[in-house]
Amino acid sequence: MSEELSQKSPKKKKPSYLSATVSIFLILFLVGLIGLSYYFSTKGFKAIKESLELEIILTQEIEKTQIEDIKYELSQYTAIKDQKFISKEEALAMFSKELGQDIQELAGTNPLYDSYVVHLKSNYSNSDSVPKVVKQLKALNGVMDVTYSKSVLDFVSLKIKNMPYLIGGFCLLLLIIAFSLIDNTIRLSMFSQRFLIRSMQLIGATKGFIIKPFIGRAILTGLLSAFLAILAWGGILYFLYYRFNFVYSNSDIIVFGIIAGCLTLFGILVSLLSTYFSVSKYLRMKLEELY
Repeated sequence: MSEELSQKSPKKKKPSYLSATVSIFLILFLVGLIGLSYYFSTKGFKAIKESLELEIILTQEIEKTQIEDIKYELSQYTAIKDQKFISKEEALAMFSKELGQDIQELAGTNPLYDSYVVHLKSNYSNSDSVPKVVKQLKALNGVMDVTYSKSVLDFVSLKIKNMPYLIGGFCLLLLIIAFSLIDNTIRLSMFSQRFLIRSMQLIGATKGFIIKPFIGRAILTGLLSAFLAILAWGGILYFLYYRFNFVYSNSDIIVFGIIAGCLTLFGILVSLLSTYFSVSKYLRMKLEELY
């Protein structure tokens, strides 16, 4: 009879820490991809803004010393990212190659001018700053004119300007959703432990004694999940480098490290807080409320 009862009595299910770890790992993996996507998108928008070219056309009778003076002046401008000098001979060769004809032979002389091509920093590539920079450059001695593509400037100012904020808001929303999913995963895991928590409380265990092992398990789960997530998207970065020849700069590596650190802290912090509040909740509940 006793054997029959023991066979019919339901077995207690042990909490699946493995399933919780896998669930948190997948969520943190998505969070890591969100962070990387935001970084690469803002980097791409910055590159687009810095692609705006300003051509500084020098006067026909300009001397070499004046050209060097202008080079020095340009290097002092905080708005300018880089500069490149193009002599009128180089410009003639490029235009003749593009047109398939010798321009100098047709015109009888070289109609082009020495020039500097500069790119502005992303903070200055907008409709408010560019005209001011152009005005300052035109005032330099030996500069005849400064030209740029207004259509490109309009695209950068109107289309690209608010995109980082939109993507940042979307990423923040996904981060909140990820926080909620991890919290629910931990709470479901603690739900299966509610009777164990009450049993420990009934035999006189203190709150700190009860919570301590769960906190340790939460930290370990968050740390392991974050490690797996970092390993996974690190593999994706390596695949992009190996398959598509992506080149990562030193600043990229630093950002990757920051994202990895934030991801680890995020996983541990959410797991820890969710575990703490879940255990505290079951410690406050009455016995009949546990069923």
